[in-house]
Amino acid sequence: MNMEDRLREAFDQEAEHLHAPSGSPETAVRRGRRRRASNLIGGATLILALVGGTAAGVQLLGDTEDPPEQDLAASSVVKETDESASEGPLPSAGVVDFAWERIALPKPNSTNVWDTQVVAKDGGFIAVATGWDQQSGLQQLLTWNSADGLSWSLTSTELGGERTIDQVLATDDGFVAVTRTFDGSNETIGLLTSTDGATWTEGEIDLGPIASGQHVYFSGVTASGDGTTVVGGVIETEPVEPPVVLEAAGVVLEENGGQGTYTVTDLETGEVITEIEAHEIWGGSPAIYGPDGELLLVVPLEFLEDSVTADSGLAIMEQDGIRLEFDFEEFTYVATEVSSGNVLASGTQDELYRNPRLRIADPETGDLIVDMDMDQFFLAQEKAYSQGNEYFPESSSFVLVTDDGETWSRVDVAGNDSQQADVNGLVYGADGFVLTINRYGPEEATREVWRSTDGRDWEVSASDDFRNGQIVSRDGMYYSLSYDRRPGVFSSTDGANWTRIYETESGVYFQALGSGELGLVAVGQVEDTDLGPPLSVSKEGRTMTLDYVEGRLTVTDDEMDAVLRVIEFDIYDEDPPAGIEVDEDNFGLTILDTDGTPLMVLTEEDMEGAESEREIYEDYTGPTPALAYSPDGANWFTVSTAGLDVAYPRSVAVGEDAVVIVGEPSDQYSREFGSDGSVTQVLGDDGVSFSYSTATTLVVETEAPETFVWVGRPR
Repeated sequence: MNMEDRLREAFDQEAEHLHAPSGSPETAVRRGRRRRASNLIGGATLILALVGGTAAGVQLLGDTEDPPEQDLAASSVVKETDESASEGPLPSAGVVDFAWERIALPKPNSTNVWDTQVVAKDGGFIAVATGWDQQSGLQQLLTWNSADGLSWSLTSTELGGERTIDQVLATDDGFVAVTRTFDGSNETIGLLTSTDGATWTEGEIDLGPIASGQHVYFSGVTASGDGTTVVGGVIETEPVEPPVVLEAAGVVLEENGGQGTYTVTDLETGEVITEIEAHEIWGGSPAIYGPDGELLLVVPLEFLEDSVTADSGLAIMEQDGIRLEFDFEEFTYVATEVSSGNVLASGTQDELYRNPRLRIADPETGDLIVDMDMDQFFLAQEKAYSQGNEYFPESSSFVLVTDDGETWSRVDVAGNDSQQADVNGLVYGADGFVLTINRYGPEEATREVWRSTDGRDWEVSASDDFRNGQIVSRDGMYYSLSYDRRPGVFSSTDGANWTRIYETESGVYFQALGSGELGLVAVGQVEDTDLGPPLSVSKEGRTMTLDYVEGRLTVTDDEMDAVLRVIEFDIYDEDPPAGIEVDEDNFGLTILDTDGTPLMVLTEEDMEGAESEREIYEDYTGPTPALAYSPDGANWFTVSTAGLDVAYPRSVAVGEDAVVIVGEPSDQYSREFGSDGSVTQVLGDDGVSFSYSTATTLVVETEAPETFVWVGRPR
């Protein structure tokens, strides 16, 4: 597997952690253009999404409902500190003082490790990860075990082929590991079983036929009970785009679903003119184009790979009479005609991966029937979508079921296949298996709750608008993380009706929830919540000022220096405040006077231009960990994090008297994204992990970085 494949695989895996299907790069680009409108959802969230991108809008999405009362009596297991209780609508019962220790997992020095997962079973822990030996060039399946979380033994270094670890689950009979193998275009799902966490056996999976244009992915939801193990997944079918009418050229472009081609039809007669490849529209291999969009040179991928490691930061090649210079400090290129020395083209390197113009020729005459700037094509595409055609995949939900870990059968969980699905919760409780599915798309987002006593026969028991995340069971109750609105922890007696029992403070987001004899632990991080200075947009003699901190929008008349309108809003409201109308098709908004007349009409370009002048995250240093703990599921406590130097924790296991967390060390995170532009620990094709920087020459590292877990115990 070369570096490009590894980076693609890592990107897709991270996307799945964020509940995003993989799909093709082309799909991701086109889907992103359409889904942006769905993030314009209300209040400051709506405005932040317009001016600051999707992330800001999603992070600030919340609700303002009054929380239920809660008994905050402390359990005898908890030792409270003198620190004050956390603030929030559902306050914690105090702060639990945990002692944290960072433990390095033993491994060969030359082995890079990623995708580490940890689970608790029978009073101890096992950790499983994907390893890559720099010396042999072979990929491994690494397994460690520990009786107390402090002392770890490397018990297995099986050859893993090209597969990587996605999820590990403790079952009645041992352990199940969900793996993925990416061959450059498609993923293959694998299931490994183990009775001892050291020796793994490949399971036989019957997925049935998977058609062209379909992708199988798993959200890491698994459950085991009464001798049966269930793994949830989704088969996603790429949608066909609506026909794009190019009126000036007199043609229509229609996608041939799953074939990677488009049919070009005469707009007036309906006759087929030709068929073109998808890369002729979206771009393919990196290439140099002239000022009129003509192709000058296709850049060899070998040159790109070799130029990354150029000591001087400047890489040069000559081909077909053209001299190409790549500057990897400035990330720019210059193409020069060798004979004359004239500059043919120049720009940033990301421009090499997209077509500057759409050109389609008549196959019989060779004449160009389409010759337009890509922005013109995008406008025609947006018009096609605006007529009610949304680009959403269709998804079918299923589970894989086994009683012996050797043979896995696919069982479809019927639902609304016209919407995209996210199988995000699966647990075994007192009533059997409970499976939750979020469905979203052109129709209203809903959550379905399915039940099964044996993992094979499923019935839907509820459907509502509550969207939850990971689910665990404990003492006849269900517990879930919620990623919708203000994040927190919910509880349920039946898996269908949920009550918020713990709400995070501002800026706290949970990723993992674990349950064990010690109790329940939710793990996440605190993000930088500094919304920055007010944003101002001046247009046609008026100025809009948006104060994110105060929650106030003001419109003033520049000539008279008079305030025309003040709009107060709550950043957690779902709907835009009165006085603001949203144009979701064009990503703009209109600010109205009290009588309903427009005061200012702001486009996406207006807002983005003003936003580019604001410095919001100038002092951003990275996330810090956040934990919540409950010994009984009823009383929740904030956990002290002194000594827990982890960024973005991804996996948590709760044992009898200890908690084990997997994540990235904060100091490595800071180095990997240094302020000097450096990026460290990038895996090369030659099996060497190296660092590069825009400020220094290349530094080669012969040893792979250490792999850590963090172990915590209540004091």
